This record gives sequence, structure tokens and C-alpha cells, in this order.
Amino acid sequence: MTYVLLTSGDKGTRDPEMRPGRLARAPSRGEQRQAAADLGVSHVIFLRHPDGMLENTMEMRRNWPR
Repeated sequence: MTYVLLTSGDKGTRDPEMRPGRLARAPSRGEQRQAAADLGVSHVIFLRHPDGMLENTMEMRRNWPR
């Protein structure tokens, strides 16, 4: 089973001192991998699109890794 995260998580805080680039590099990847493992998911894909910028388009739906 594969778990795909489309966005980078770069806007996921209310901390005014936390910059998007720093937040996107934070340990959330490890947390996501652990959560996936807890659910029995063996493969995690991080596409890292900026938060709030993802559009639901046919191109996006057709081009994500399978």
C-alpha cells in the first residue's frame, strides 16, 4: 500500500517565528512515515507542493506517482 502526501506542510503552524521553508523541513516527515507504518502502509511518497497552492486539476490527478 502507498500513502501520498501532496503538500509540503510549509504553512502548518501559527508560530510567527516559524518560516515556511524551515517548517517544511521539520520532523513531520518522520511522523508521517510512522503514522503510515502504524496503518500498515509500506511506501510513503512526498510530492512537496506548497500548502495552499495545490489545484484540483486533471493534470494533477493524472501525473501523481502510482
